[in-house]
Amino acid sequence: VGVAQGYLDRGVEVGGHKKYEGVFPLGVGLKEVDEAIERGAVIGKEKWTKPDGQAWFLYSGSLSHNYDFLTIIHAARQAKAKFGDRVRFIITGQGELAEKGRQLVKRHDLSNVTMTGFLDFDEWAYLLSQVDAGFNAAFPDALIYFPNKIFYYLAAGAAVLNTIPGQCAEVVEQGECGLTYNAGDPDGCFQAIERLVENPHERRAMGAAARRLAEEKYDRAIVYRDMTRFLESVVEDHASTSRSLTH
Repeated sequence: VGVAQGYLDRGVEVGGHKKYEGVFPLGVGLKEVDEAIERGAVIGKEKWTKPDGQAWFLYSGSLSHNYDFLTIIHAARQAKAKFGDRVRFIITGQGELAEKGRQLVKRHDLSNVTMTGFLDFDEWAYLLSQVDAGFNAAFPDALIYFPNKIFYYLAAGAAVLNTIPGQCAEVVEQGECGLTYNAGDPDGCFQAIERLVENPHERRAMGAAARRLAEEKYDRAIVYRDMTRFLESVVEDHASTSRSLTH
């Protein structure tokens, strides 16, 4: 079993097909997120409530070589030139490239980019509820197939701007909940940003589709139910096979 199809495929490639195989995504606890948003409003409402007329984009996660957050900062330069402070980028998390990111922001005077470091979960959840889109950005060779951040974006009703091919790209395309561009491509990243900024109706429709996906498919209550059924079927099949061998 694996939390993404890519991990299962690799296991099969190395060890061959097994009698029992299953993919169970990490998913998200919708109730947990919704409750955290309510709590986070108490401490984060003044700081993180989005003003009318702005579009907010969020990257959350590791600021490391596997993840493509620096491309977002480069794209933010183009966004500032075209949209000024109408478009804001918030980057949360920490990692070995955080300082490089801060230097880029300072060098190019990117007043539209805020790097926060780690946030308390409740405050982060409230921030997440305010953003229009979240970046699910990693390099393909990092072999990060289906990270947990995408499920939190879906839960918050944020459109997804994705760079991960395979399962993530399929979810975004088939679920009509965002756009996919190539990792390491600031122009492609900006074009995706530009499309969402200039088409607010499409942006809101993607956000609504994102929440529906979380409710219908990726809530952990659903994922765990499916995994329980899978395990039960394995046990039942094993017991049936054992009985037949003893007769």
